[in-house]
Amino acid sequence: MPFPSFRRAALWRGFFWCGAGLLSVLAAPEVRAQQLSPLSAPALEPPALLETEDDAPASLVRRPARISRPALTVRGVPISAPPDGFYQTPEEIEPWLLNLSRLRPSQVKTRILGATLGGNRIVALEIAPSGVSPWKLRRLAVLCRQHGNEPESSASGARFIREFLTSTDPKKRAIAQKTALLIVPIANPDGAAVYRRRTEENIDMNRDWGPFRTQETRVLANWLGAWKPHLIVDVHQWLPKDRQNAPMAEASGGALARRTAKRMAQNSARRGYALSARSRWGLDTLSHRFWGQRLKIPAILLETRHRPGVAGAREAAIGTSLAALWGAAEMVSRK
Repeated sequence: MPFPSFRRAALWRGFFWCGAGLLSVLAAPEVRAQQLSPLSAPALEPPALLETEDDAPASLVRRPARISRPALTVRGVPISAPPDGFYQTPEEIEPWLLNLSRLRPSQVKTRILGATLGGNRIVALEIAPSGVSPWKLRRLAVLCRQHGNEPESSASGARFIREFLTSTDPKKRAIAQKTALLIVPIANPDGAAVYRRRTEENIDMNRDWGPFRTQETRVLANWLGAWKPHLIVDVHQWLPKDRQNAPMAEASGGALARRTAKRMAQNSARRGYALSARSRWGLDTLSHRFWGQRLKIPAILLETRHRPGVAGAREAAIGTSLAALWGAAEMVSRK
């Protein structure tokens, strides 16, 4: 007796679902393996950006390569030295920065400030003692590498980060316990990526504070304005062809800035590095003068010498900046 049509349909449906179940069982180990693979661990997600009308569209953001779980996760384990390549590109430094917030999550917060038109990310670290809000501390902001062809400014910023977190010197530890640090090792990642002074739009961003034609200055001004630092240090380098190339700390914004510039010079002199302190008014589209003259926030322009190929010049530039930055942190930590 032939099967009725509805019974034949039910039989075919049963065969279909049995086959589908068998395939899912066979595929399950592969799915589980993909989920447990360290290569599939998600990259560190950036915090929400402060809203601006000029934020770059999401399509321009170039995500970094995913980073596997670090081997050292125990609190207090020494932090590895930062990358020491001559060019100090974003590809070299950014993974090291991201790893710090994993090694010291109670002290270090990674801040993705924004994206550039070239598709790079502007990365900052916010560092404070464990369990203490930056708003309860004195706040120091450090910008490095507004000019992409000044690589020692990034190298000194990265070394300052490591010392700020790991130094056993009692004086430096006392300073770090009283100070919150917001530091941007590469403020111009598009220029740094190709060893170029200017931004992707071919604009000198250290002449763009106020006009804000570049994405970089808009993003940085937005974050610094919200973070409300007590002092800003802008780290640069004189190039070999610059007319005046003596290392200096130039103050803008009042008495604290002037006293800080002098302390930075004294700290450098104790390390054997010449650094002059001065205070000048002038073009207020420079970063430190924008903050000091327009907004009355004490700010310092730190200039060392960039002399590629000269024996010992690189370490002298980094050492000068390091000593000067600790001098600035010392002054900020005082109430």
